[in-house]
Amino acid sequence: SDTMTKEEASAFRAEVATTLASHREIQLYDWRYEEDGDEKVLDNGVAAYRKKHERQEHSPFTIVASSGKRIYPWGECDPENEDHSDFSFLRRLVLQEHLYAMKGKAVESYKAWEEGLRSAAARLAEEQRLAAEEARLSADREVAEER
Repeated sequence: SDTMTKEEASAFRAEVATTLASHREIQLYDWRYEEDGDEKVLDNGVAAYRKKHERQEHSPFTIVASSGKRIYPWGECDPENEDHSDFSFLRRLVLQEHLYAMKGKAVESYKAWEEGLRSAAARLAEEQRLAAEEARLSADREVAEER
């Protein structure tokens, strides 16, 4: 985002969000909310960031991938400055505020994947058993017909 104006970055962010939304198979982490009992409420950190940067929707992030400040003829870009990059906000969200929730979601996703794998293996084993049984019955019929 260090080569884009705020308007260009906003338009690019909207384009990426639209593209991601059109691909339902891509699952995104819903970091914007925290649990309050059975209810989801807007995360205070996200709400404050949206208000500060006058954004209705924050995702996806625009970050500057640099180990330090970049100097250009037209100005500078600092990845740690929230006016230039979402990097420090994203780091805070991931490492401080949502780490345990993300770990929990990863465990849930792994368990669902593992269960799906077990189910697929069980279906395959049953299909193979049925095919073997059908082959045995077919061979028995052929032997009986030859007699």
